[in-house]
Amino acid sequence: MKKQEKIFFVENLTEELRSAKSIVLVNYTGLSVKSIRKSSQIPS
Repeated sequence: MKKQEKIFFVENLTEELRSAKSIVLVNYTGLSVKSIRKSSQIPS
């Protein structure tokens, strides 16, 4: 990603976060794919 693309990405993300009604951050470190799918309710 070039520097200009990064700037655009960050600006766009900032606007999306500001206009969001809620934000969920999840740390999947150490979980298996099976566990992540189960917790995210994604069909396997």
